[in-house]
Amino acid sequence: MKTSFPIKDSKEFVSKLEKCSKALGVFNKNYRGDFYFLINNCLYARIPKNASTSIMDAFNLYSKSKNINEIDFSSGLIKNAFVITRNPFDRIVSCFYNRIKEAGKMGPPWDFLLGCNSFEEFVYAISEIPDKYSEYHFRSQDAFIKEVPHNINLHYIDIYDLENNW
Repeated sequence: MKTSFPIKDSKEFVSKLEKCSKALGVFNKNYRGDFYFLINNCLYARIPKNASTSIMDAFNLYSKSKNINEIDFSSGLIKNAFVITRNPFDRIVSCFYNRIKEAGKMGPPWDFLLGCNSFEEFVYAISEIPDKYSEYHFRSQDAFIKEVPHNINLHYIDIYDLENNW
């Protein structure tokens, strides 16, 4: 696919990212998600573009973020976590309109995406970027879900279910 934005393809972008990732200091190959304690040691595992701002507002969680490295999972006190999932297509459409078209909010080094003239160009560009280099608004939901340790009961709530049963 031919694109009109400065980087001809995302493979070129990834190659440049790999060369300068240490200097930029913004990439972590072992990305760690945001976790928030709720009631009775239940964790909320945040996935951006999946109603996360609404959840953060509802539970007043902005000052309660924990990096996964700060949580003692070995104690056995944390038994449950939940994530809110969303249809991946709906999530990317939301990202495109919210971050690219409406606000033009995509900081370096992903700001080349602001040159995408269509949703098709945007999807093409981000589909070539591996999760380890993806900006968190379009990183795969699976990358966030994999951060929850296997000994924790993970509960999925789909946005579709929330919208239809609210």
